Order: sequence, then structure tokens, then C-alpha cells
Amino acid sequence: MSALIGGMTQIPGAIANFVGSELEPFMQRRMSRYSIIAIGTAAFLISFAGLYLADQNASYTFLLIMGVFEGFGVGVCFNALLIAVQFDVETRDVPISTSFAYLVRILSQTFMSSIYGVILNLALIKGVRESHGHITISMLNKLSNAAVAKELPQAYVPQMKRIFFSGIHNIMLTALILIIAVILILGYLFRREAIKKRSLRAN
Repeated sequence: MSALIGGMTQIPGAIANFVGSELEPFMQRRMSRYSIIAIGTAAFLISFAGLYLADQNASYTFLLIMGVFEGFGVGVCFNALLIAVQFDVETRDVPISTSFAYLVRILSQTFMSSIYGVILNLALIKGVRESHGHITISMLNKLSNAAVAKELPQAYVPQMKRIFFSGIHNIMLTALILIIAVILILGYLFRREAIKKRSLRAN
């Protein structure tokens, strides 16, 4: 597909991000911060579990739907976390805490992008090695460019697509493991909050 069609997979996520951001203040009036983050995390789980379980022939519509869940999770979680940071500090420290929260977010996104890049490159290198010289990194780079992909030897294109898919599949697995870690942390926080409420009632 062209870069235009590929880029359009990001549109539903952007719209869902906006919707999640707008809904989060209403949710905050009725739920605790951990409950809101749990809803966002559930949306992430659906998105990345779906992408991890999807095969190489997953439909374009499926990708758009998974993008909706991912975007909604971002919109809900990022706002909830930012408000939590601002709420937990003194009024005079709100600007500093807000700036620091943005800094941590940008650094974490940069850090994880690097890790995902390494995971993809390792899969590509492994695929090139297993092709016994028939496929090169240069050929794989061309495959990701719709303008020049037609110049590649068609006999090796299916294998090259499988190599790319294995790299993306490994990225989705890594993301899924991180989301499961978040779920475990949330479980601990919910338990701690429940114990605190029981303690307050007892007193």
C-alpha cells in the first residue's frame, strides 16, 4: 500500500484519542484515578492483544479498529496521569510537576521507540541471515517503500513480508508484556486503596 493509505491507519486512533481526552473529565467525577487508568489500560490490552494475535493477512478494517482502542487508551490514561500529578503536589509546584510529567513522557516514548527499533532490526537481521544471501537489508528497506517495492524480485517478496511481520509481531509481544505489568501494578494499587478504605471505616 502507499504511504497515504498506510498513514490513514493512524486517523481513527487520533480521533479516539480526542474522544478519550474529552470523556476523561466526566469519568473523573464518578471514578477514582486508578479506575480511569484501568479503563485506559483495558483499551491498550485489547489493541495490543489483538495485534499480537492477528496473522499476516489481518484486514485493513481490523487495523483501524485496533487503532481506535489504542487511541482511546492514550487519551484517557495520559490525561488522568497528568491530573494526578498536578493534584498530588502543592499549588506552587503545579507548573514544575506538569513540565516534569511531560519530560518523563517524552523520554519514555523516545526510549521505547529505540527499544522497538532494536527489536525490529534484530528480526530483520535474523531473516536476512536465514535467507542465505537471497535477501538483504537494502531489499527490506525497499519493501517498506511502496514507490520502489515493485522493483524487488517477486519470488522473495512473500519471504520478506514474513520477516517484517515477525519483527512487528515481536514488538507487539513486548508491548503486551509491558501492559500486563501495568495491570499487575494496578491490581496492587487497587488492593492498597481497598485496605486504606477499610482502615478508615474501622477508625
